[in-house]
Amino acid sequence: MKRQYLEFSSFILVLTVLVSDDAEKREKLGREYNLKSYTYDQFSQALEDGHCDAFYIATPNNQHRKFAVPALEKGLYEYTLYYPR
Repeated sequence: MKRQYLEFSSFILVLTVLVSDDAEKREKLGREYNLKSYTYDQFSQALEDGHCDAFYIATPNNQHRKFAVPALEKGLYEYTLYYPR
């Protein structure tokens, strides 16, 4: 069983949850990396289940807020990847 790790200078993130409306992606990546998988409609359930402490949202900008705000209100941390131009 593989795990996806993201290493930063002072900490390591472990990917534990995947939220996607692409059933094939949920099945494949969920199995490959042993992730709990949810659809976007199940996002609130993903927050309630408590399988994560932090999140990274990779949605189009116009959808970001509807997922970020509830997660932040639950006390989760948001990680943003910044790519300077």
